[in-house]
Amino acid sequence: MANNLSYYFHKQNWSIDTTPPGRRIGTLTALVISAVMGLLFVVFLPVIGFVLAGKALLKKTTGLVKPVFQTSVSPIAPLGEAHLTGSPGSSEPTLTHSYDETLDELAKEIQERRVQR
Repeated sequence: MANNLSYYFHKQNWSIDTTPPGRRIGTLTALVISAVMGLLFVVFLPVIGFVLAGKALLKKTTGLVKPVFQTSVSPIAPLGEAHLTGSPGSSEPTLTHSYDETLDELAKEIQERRVQR
């Protein structure tokens, strides 16, 4: 008796299923891929856990691991400061935009077209 069951590999969620949207694979290929994916999960998930725990322990004991936020903040703006319109110490905000007359012309044109309707 022949088995007409087909297997499909879904790249989005790394699963093997019997429902069609996905790449069609053979039974032997499905068994091999399932074994390899299981091996990867069994081996690498504990390794990731040990690496993260070791990094946290190293950071707590020696302070050798720099936190990400220390390398991404510029020296101009220390933690807790926000100078959104100027530089530190300036009393007047330094705005960089200039007035554009074409916006007024565009607004007038839009108003004229609304009136015409």
